[in-house]
Amino acid sequence: MSKSVCKPNVDKSCIRTTTKTKSLPILPTEEQWLSIFRRFDSDGDGLLSKQDIAYAFKALGVSPPNKQTFAALSHVDESGNRYIGQDKIGELVQYVMKRGYTIK
Repeated sequence: MSKSVCKPNVDKSCIRTTTKTKSLPILPTEEQWLSIFRRFDSDGDGLLSKQDIAYAFKALGVSPPNKQTFAALSHVDESGNRYIGQDKIGELVQYVMKRGYTIK
């Protein structure tokens, strides 16, 4: 929240006061997580690659994204092909929800 006692773009010497507020993390629902991960399917083939998941975690502020990506992929990718198909995205969502991942 910013509060200014000066007219914007008029008085450059006027002192402006700014109050920073800390936003609270958002805990998405299962449907929101599904939507989020589907948006990061970079080539639209219905598979999430390690890179797709890393981009999603990074964009959501999960830190460190590479460590979390490897852990999530290892947990869900039973075949070891380094991809998560549409049939496994629900398991990925359950994994991140169980660990309390939030959007920052």
